[in-house]
Formats: sequence, C-alpha cells, structure tokens
Amino acid sequence: MNYSLLYMELLVSLNSVAPRSKNKLAKQAQFLKRIDECGKHLLLLINNLLTLSSLDVGRVKINRSIHDSYKIIDQSIVAVKENARNKHIDIKIIKPEKEFKAVFDKNLIYQILVHLLNNAIQYSQNNGTISLSLNRIRSIKDDHKASEHILFSIQALAYPKTN
Repeated sequence: MNYSLLYMELLVSLNSVAPRSKNKLAKQAQFLKRIDECGKHLLLLINNLLTLSSLDVGRVKINRSIHDSYKIIDQSIVAVKENARNKHIDIKIIKPEKEFKAVFDKNLIYQILVHLLNNAIQYSQNNGTISLSLNRIRSIKDDHKASEHILFSIQALAYPKTN
C-alpha cells in the first residue's frame, strides 16, 4: 500500500512538470488528489483491521493525548464525504461555539466515527440528512469528584429532504 501512495506522489510530481492545457491539468490534478485520498483511506482501513485483530486478542494500546474534537469531526466528514455525495445526503455538524479539546485516542475515535457515519449513509435514503453532534457532559461520581466527557452522536434522518 505504501508503494501505491509513493507511486501516487510520483504521478503528482510528474504531472506538475508536464506541459498540458489548464483544464486537462486541473481535471487530472483533481483525479490524482482523489486517488491519493482514497489510497490513504485504504491504508487507514487496513491499519484499522489490524487494530481490530489486536482488540480480539487484547493487545491494543490506547494512545491517549489531548486533541481538538472539532478537527477529528472534520477529518471524519472528509473520509465519508464522497459516499454521502453519491447518495445526495447532507451531513450537518452541530458543535459548541467554543474550542473543545479533550483527551482521547485520535485514531480509535476517528475509526469509530467513520464507521458510524458510513453506516448512517448506507442505511439512509437518498436525499436524506445526517447530523453529527458533539457535546460536553459533566458528571459527578460517587466520590463527589466532577468529570467531563465528550459525547459524539450521529442521527440519520432516513426520509428525503424537501426543497
């Protein structure tokens, strides 16, 4: 897979030096960019399968660090945008006004969000709407210590939108 991505980078660099018409060059660049995105997504899917295999045998290490919750949402939307576009599905993002950083494993949360979004797209009718929302939840534990959690929720409205 890495060789495919390397070949893709080579094509992009060769395409940038070859003289062509502007329209044809723009269209080729668009196709190359899409191939590159799909290749990276495919590599991520392969890595996710390996992670799931590790989960089955209990060998997953969760890499917790501080991340921007908005950024992980945006990256997840980019990964499923083409599938949504093919079915004419709008994806609406509902998030708090303020920046929201939290501690989580970026790759696992990304994998979960992409999987759930793809399921919502797959099981929604054409011309539907999917909402992805982010909320901050504060709770008090039995020992009276407060904790904060993030809640990602996905809602698929499986009926066609009206104009």
